Amino acid sequence: MSITLIGLVIYLIFLVGFAVFSSFAIYHLWKFCCVGDLCKPIAVSYLIVCGAIVVISLIYTLISIVGA
Repeated sequence: MSITLIGLVIYLIFLVGFAVFSSFAIYHLWKFCCVGDLCKPIAVSYLIVCGAIVVISLIYTLISIVGA
Protein backbone atom coordinates (compact mmCIF):
# COMPACT_ATOMS: atom_id res chain seq x y z
CA MET A 1 0.00 0.00 0.00
CA SER A 2 1.48 3.35 -0.99
CA ILE A 3 1.80 6.34 1.31
CA THR A 4 -0.57 8.31 -0.95
CA LEU A 5 -3.32 5.76 -0.51
CA ILE A 6 -2.79 5.67 3.25
CA GLY A 7 -2.98 9.46 3.37
CA LEU A 8 -6.18 9.43 1.33
CA VAL A 9 -7.78 6.86 3.64
CA ILE A 10 -6.82 8.94 6.71
CA TYR A 11 -8.24 12.04 5.01
CA LEU A 12 -11.53 10.26 4.27
CA ILE A 13 -11.76 9.09 7.89
CA PHE A 14 -11.23 12.70 8.97
CA LEU A 15 -14.00 13.83 6.61
CA VAL A 16 -16.42 11.29 8.08
CA GLY A 17 -15.60 12.50 11.61
CA PHE A 18 -15.98 16.10 10.49
CA ALA A 19 -19.39 15.30 8.97
CA VAL A 20 -20.55 13.68 12.22
CA PHE A 21 -19.36 16.67 14.26
CA SER A 22 -20.99 19.10 11.84
CA SER A 23 -24.28 17.23 11.90
CA PHE A 24 -24.39 17.48 15.70
CA ALA A 25 -23.54 21.18 15.52
CA ILE A 26 -26.26 21.91 12.95
CA TYR A 27 -28.77 19.83 14.90
CA HIS A 28 -28.15 21.81 18.08
CA LEU A 29 -28.25 25.12 16.24
CA TRP A 30 -31.65 24.29 14.73
CA LYS A 31 -33.13 22.67 17.86
CA PHE A 32 -32.14 25.17 20.54
CA CYS A 33 -32.43 28.48 18.71
CA CYS A 34 -34.78 31.18 19.94
CA VAL A 35 -36.83 33.67 17.98
CA GLY A 36 -34.69 36.66 17.07
CA ASP A 37 -31.24 35.14 17.52
CA LEU A 38 -28.81 34.34 14.74
CA CYS A 39 -28.79 30.53 14.98
CA LYS A 40 -30.40 29.84 11.61
CA PRO A 41 -28.24 32.26 9.57
CA ILE A 42 -25.14 30.94 11.36
CA ALA A 43 -26.17 27.35 10.62
CA VAL A 44 -26.62 28.14 6.93
CA SER A 45 -23.33 30.04 6.71
CA TYR A 46 -21.58 27.18 8.57
CA LEU A 47 -22.90 24.69 6.02
CA ILE A 48 -21.81 26.86 3.10
CA VAL A 49 -18.31 27.54 4.45
CA CYS A 50 -17.68 23.94 5.55
CA GLY A 51 -19.02 22.58 2.29
CA ALA A 52 -16.75 24.89 0.31
CA ILE A 53 -13.71 23.93 2.40
CA VAL A 54 -14.39 20.21 1.98
CA VAL A 55 -15.00 20.47 -1.77
CA ILE A 56 -11.92 22.63 -2.38
CA SER A 57 -9.69 20.39 -0.28
CA LEU A 58 -11.03 17.27 -2.01
CA ILE A 59 -10.38 18.80 -5.43
CA TYR A 60 -6.88 19.84 -4.37
CA THR A 61 -6.14 16.39 -2.95
CA LEU A 62 -7.40 14.57 -6.04
CA ILE A 63 -5.44 16.88 -8.35
CA SER A 64 -2.33 16.26 -6.27
CA ILE A 65 -2.80 12.49 -6.47
CA VAL A 66 -3.56 12.40 -10.20
CA GLY A 67 -0.75 14.82 -11.02
CA ALA A 68 1.82 12.88 -9.00
